[in-house]
Amino acid sequence: MKITAKSLTLILLLAAFLVNTSCRKEEFDFQGAPPDQALEANTTVANLLLRTTMHDGSMDNIIDNASCFSLKLPVVVVANGTEVTVTNSDGYEAIEAIFDESAVDTDTMVIQFPVTLIFSDHSEVLVADQAEFDTYASTCSGEDQNDDDIECIDIKYPMAISLFNTAKETLNTLSFTDDKSLYEFIASLQETDVANIQFPIGLTLSDGTLIQAYDLVDLENLIDTYKDDCDEDDNNDFNDDDCTDCNPTEFEDNLTSCTVWTVDALSRDNQNLTSLYTEFVFNFQVDGTLSVTVLNTNDIFVGTWSVTGSGVDMKLEINVVGLDDFNGVWDVNESAQSNSQGLVVVRIGTDTLRFKNGC
Repeated sequence: MKITAKSLTLILLLAAFLVNTSCRKEEFDFQGAPPDQALEANTTVANLLLRTTMHDGSMDNIIDNASCFSLKLPVVVVANGTEVTVTNSDGYEAIEAIFDESAVDTDTMVIQFPVTLIFSDHSEVLVADQAEFDTYASTCSGEDQNDDDIECIDIKYPMAISLFNTAKETLNTLSFTDDKSLYEFIASLQETDVANIQFPIGLTLSDGTLIQAYDLVDLENLIDTYKDDCDEDDNNDFNDDDCTDCNPTEFEDNLTSCTVWTVDALSRDNQNLTSLYTEFVFNFQVDGTLSVTVLNTNDIFVGTWSVTGSGVDMKLEINVVGLDDFNGVWDVNESAQSNSQGLVVVRIGTDTLRFKNGC
């Protein structure tokens, strides 16, 4: 068989292509994780990663009462008649402060349209009016219902993934800096893609603890272990997340650091009782005793107080003879002390008791 110069050139080019392709695939297979550590579409670890990088829509439930989407900021709302421009999480706290001004009124929220909704898959839709908004909100599950997103563990960015496409014979190294980009990457993985995460990668737990995953098996186990390790706070009670990190010692120190606590709000059985106790001063003492002085009469009531539990399960028990409106085991919703003012908010069901001090 006669081999022409042109044929020889084609043969050499083909051989060079095959060698180059083989070397590139071999380089990908062995420079990154082992082949059995490749991140593949629709595997358990890929689905866990997908759920971890979903958008959490519960952060702004104080505004929209819907956990399956959030409002894209900035957004303008009118809370109890006061206009608030929300540009970050401080805006949610501003709304909470407005709602907290009275323990017995009916809180109202009016959203200024149009607004953009962000869903769990990071997709967005522009909503023109309240009717359209209500249609989307009706598709969400109720309060504290199970959902797909994992909120108790987060990826620490940046992280990198080497992607080899077996069909196109292409190799790329991709860098991810946020949940949206990583979610979209995992959601678009094809069977012809071989993705190697560049380990180790950092993971942040709900209490702020930073841990590391060193391979896919480790990553899967860690996410599975900690995915339910916190209260995702997917309800519409804007106060119940205030004491997520409260501990009894700090709460007791707050109460005993000042001898002058006054009743800022009190409601029992849907009745506003605040005006009855404007002259009452509470002194929580370190030995567990409690004295209450009535300024305009100099009457003194004595009793006891105690704290049990921690975080969102912390309780304050008050027992003062003659002051039944204050007695009971209260859920601690808020405890704060600034340079100028202290605040404690406790609840029993819909009953609310709020103390303030000026220490």
